[in-house]
Amino acid sequence: MLISLLWIPGEKPLEALLTRFGVHIVRIPFATSFATIGDATLYVAEEIGRTAAGQRLIESMHEKLDRVRAASEKGAQRRALYLLPTGSTASSGTYVNEVMEAAGLHNMTRDLGIDGCGRVSLETIVRNPPDVFVLGFFDRTSRTMWAGIAKHHLFQRLLHDRAQVWVPNAYWICAGPWVADATQFIHRELAND
Repeated sequence: MLISLLWIPGEKPLEALLTRFGVHIVRIPFATSFATIGDATLYVAEEIGRTAAGQRLIESMHEKLDRVRAASEKGAQRRALYLLPTGSTASSGTYVNEVMEAAGLHNMTRDLGIDGCGRVSLETIVRNPPDVFVLGFFDRTSRTMWAGIAKHHLFQRLLHDRAQVWVPNAYWICAGPWVADATQFIHRELAND
């Protein structure tokens, strides 16, 4: 059995070859929300004969999210910007947006006219800085292609002057029940800020 994502480019020839050899392929749809994460988790669990385990994962995810949401309702929403070192970001219609909102943050990308995944320029960030930076994959900025705006002196100055949460890469790598852990992590980090 092979478990595969629907959106990986160049996958069709490998899929055809494996199917010829009798490999059962479970194709996971790209999840963009807590609801679709639950759907995909249950689908895979059913396909591999672990329905009860999948349901427990989904229940655990919702319990974590409920606890964070309840705690987040007590504070004022801070304007936050999720950012990768390249300047890539995520807005409405993404699981990253749902994580930020569940953690009690206002994802300012919507205010910037970004929908879904997109990019934000250094100039935009300097003119309209967030209260909080939610950073993903910033441990990879030593690589030239990843550095983007991350090493620019103006961006570094903004980072120094603002709250920031460096979210562990394992929480962001793709949408799954573990994004509830990202929500808890962000909330916990900002509660200590």
